[in-house]
Amino acid sequence: MSTELAAEKLLDDGGYFTAIEVARLFGQSTQHGQRYIDNLLANPRFKIKQRFKPVHKIKVLSIDGRKQSIDKLQNGALLFARPKSLNGGV
Repeated sequence: MSTELAAEKLLDDGGYFTAIEVARLFGQSTQHGQRYIDNLLANPRFKIKQRFKPVHKIKVLSIDGRKQSIDKLQNGALLFARPKSLNGGV
């Protein structure tokens, strides 16, 4: 999975995530979860809010200035949720 897909999912969810929670969300190791977080923080395309206490958590605020996920934008335009088979099952 790419960092961009991870960012879309985290933006759609709207919550704060630790590296472990990111890893569990995508069924990957904690190292992969931390790598996604590091990539999100390093890339200027993603606007991220961080919390450091009691543990380090991040929240994706926007991707390229867009504050809603692609799925939410498409669902709003179609006036119904797209079937999973059409959006890649993500």
